[in-house]
Amino acid sequence: MNVYQTLTFIRRCALILLMTTCSQAWAELNCDFASGYQDTTALDFNLIPNQIQTDMPIGTVLYSKTMHLSLWCAKKVTGNFWEEENVYINTKNLSNALGSNSGLTIFVTVNGDRNYTARRFDLGISTAIPYVAGLSTDTYLNFEQDILIELVKTGENTTLSPKSSQIRVFDVGSVGEGSLQFNMKNTAKLTFTTQTCEVTGDGNYTFSLPSLDISQVSAQGQIEGFNHDFNVDLTCNSSLWSTLGIYMSLTGQGITGLEKEGIFSFKDLSTGEVSDEIAAQIFRQDGSNWLPVTLGEKFKFAEFGSGFSTVSIPLRAGYYALKSSLSPGDFQSIVIYTISYE
Repeated sequence: MNVYQTLTFIRRCALILLMTTCSQAWAELNCDFASGYQDTTALDFNLIPNQIQTDMPIGTVLYSKTMHLSLWCAKKVTGNFWEEENVYINTKNLSNALGSNSGLTIFVTVNGDRNYTARRFDLGISTAIPYVAGLSTDTYLNFEQDILIELVKTGENTTLSPKSSQIRVFDVGSVGEGSLQFNMKNTAKLTFTTQTCEVTGDGNYTFSLPSLDISQVSAQGQIEGFNHDFNVDLTCNSSLWSTLGIYMSLTGQGITGLEKEGIFSFKDLSTGEVSDEIAAQIFRQDGSNWLPVTLGEKFKFAEFGSGFSTVSIPLRAGYYALKSSLSPGDFQSIVIYTISYE
C-alpha cells in the first residue's frame, strides 16, 4: 500500500513540473513607431470640434480619420526565442463606448474589415528578431498599416454616458493584448446640439443688374459684361463635430432645355408675362472659375470639419438672350436657395 502511494505522488509531481516548464516558454512582441505618425491618440475630443448634431439621419458618418502608421516590432523573449511571433491588431468592444443610449458607435476598419467588436487581426507578418534596448529599429520588422476610425450615428441621440474619459480603441503587437496601445480621450467633452448654420440677416437678397443696351445684343446666349456678383453669408457652428458637407441648391422658374445653364425666367413687370426674349443666368464660383448652376441640383461649398464660424457663398447673376433681337422693358426674376447638409 505504501509503494502504491509513493508512485502516485511521484507521477503527480512529474505532471506539475511539466506544466511549470510549459508556462515559462512564451514570447511577447514589443512594437513602436518607426517614423511619421507618432501619436497613440486615436481620437481626442478636446482637440477637435465636439458637438454632435442630433437631427442627422441614422447611418451618417459624423467623423472619420485614417491613421497612417509606420511601425516596427521585435520579440521580448522568455523561453523559445527562436520561434516566429505573428503581429496582430486587436480591436476592442466599442459597441456602447459612449453609452447605450448615445446612438453613437465607434467603428474601426483594419484591412477592409469594418467593425466595432473585439477582434484579433493577424496581419500575416511575423518576426523572430529579439528586442535589444538601444539597437537601431531598422534591424527589426518594419511595416506600414492604415487604420480607419469612424464615428457613426447608429441610433437616436438620447444620452451621452461614456464608459470612462479614456477608452482603448485598438492595440498592435501580440495576439489579444499588444504593447502599442491607442485610445480615445476626453469623451466628457462630447455634447449634443441642433445648431448648424444660419443665414446672416433675414436671408433675402434684392439687387438690380446693370442696365442693358439691347442694340449691343445680336446673338442668342450669355451676355457678358453686365453681371452682378454677390455673396450668401452664413454663420455656422464651429464646434460641430462632423464630416458633413454644406450644400446649396437654387430653384425657380426655368427655361426648358436650359436647366443646366443656370437659366431662370424673367417676368415682364409691365405685362406680368414671362419673357421669351431675355432671361437671368446664375453662376457659382469654383476656384477661379464661374460655373453655371443646375436648377435644383445641390453643389457643395464647405465642410463642418473645417471648424469655421462664418462662410460666404459667392454667386454671380447676369443676362441670357433667348433670341438674337430683344425688346426693351423692365424684368424681374425670383430665385429660391436652399442650404442642406449631408
